[in-house]
Amino acid sequence: MCARPRRSGSDEPPRPGSPATVWRSGPTAGRWRRGPMSRRSYRRARRRCRGSPTRCLGGVLDGVTPARWADVVAKGLENSEAIAIPGVGHDVISQSPCARSMMDAFFDDPNRPVDRSCLKDITIPPFETP
Repeated sequence: MCARPRRSGSDEPPRPGSPATVWRSGPTAGRWRRGPMSRRSYRRARRRCRGSPTRCLGGVLDGVTPARWADVVAKGLENSEAIAIPGVGHDVISQSPCARSMMDAFFDDPNRPVDRSCLKDITIPPFETP
């Protein structure tokens, strides 16, 4: 990751997931012109977003960010729900038409209850080891 050093002068690298690492990594690198959020801005944004509907989707086969972490995140947010998507890994939306349909419906009306009926139609191919 491409992160700024800590202001404290510590030789330790910034923590993964901290604003200093997230804003400068992955496909968003360089797109956020303002740099890391200050604590004050973060608190203000958090107050503004409090209670906003949130869906946390996790792929059951995700070895990077296990689906159970969606539960952990959802428990820390008001008006949120975690949904485990079977048969997919890390990139839930691109790998699962069911997940895509749930997110499309969420964007159409975030307050509508999630229709999970497509989850029962997901078939998981058998895995074989050599």
